[in-house]
Amino acid sequence: MQHEARPLKPAGLAPSRTVSDTSLDVGAAGRFGGESKTEIN
Repeated sequence: MQHEARPLKPAGLAPSRTVSDTSLDVGAAGRFGGESKTEIN
């Protein structure tokens, strides 16, 4: 579980999502500057 090794803030981004889904949001947020978080939902 490498995703758990990075305590970014998965609970703040999407508490109802799994670790894998959260990692996608975190990765997208890093690339698109955080706007992607809203678009993914």
